[in-house]
Amino acid sequence: MFDLTDCIKSISMNKNLSDEPAYTVKEASEKVGISAHTLRYYDKMKLFPLVKRNAANVRLFSEADLEWIRIVECLRRTDMPIHEVQNYVCLCLEGNSTIDERVEIIKKHEALLRQQIEQMQYNLQLLQFKINYYLKIQKDRQEEDLLNPICHTQKKTKKQKTAFSISFISSQIE
Repeated sequence: MFDLTDCIKSISMNKNLSDEPAYTVKEASEKVGISAHTLRYYDKMKLFPLVKRNAANVRLFSEADLEWIRIVECLRRTDMPIHEVQNYVCLCLEGNSTIDERVEIIKKHEALLRQQIEQMQYNLQLLQFKINYYLKIQKDRQEEDLLNPICHTQKKTKKQKTAFSISFISSQIE
């Protein structure tokens, strides 16, 4: 499982990493904590540009490849789309001349994440409000749930509401 510390370590490493093929997909998966299936998919999507294969066409990952995996996983954990990660990887391969473009990719993605966080915070507040409202109904033994849209539609008898509820529950079970 990756966390912020893994991302920071990956970014801050300032050492030469071996590019000698050393790890199978299973071994690499165990070392970085990402499923073998995900590693194969990412490789198929060209997110690990330097992975080598042996004579039997088995992927072999080096220490340098493990760093690519960590960087890609950091980007994916922010929900960066595969095509943007692919673009980012291609730019990395071109070297320092593309740093400005990489910064723009990350800034654009950061702005999107901030919007999503804002929406999620709004959604969380709404859920917290509903929870508190329902707890108050339970505590006060209030009969009518005013947050329920059915209470604001045409007056239905209890029998009609109950018939609808039973029909709905039955349809969910089937």
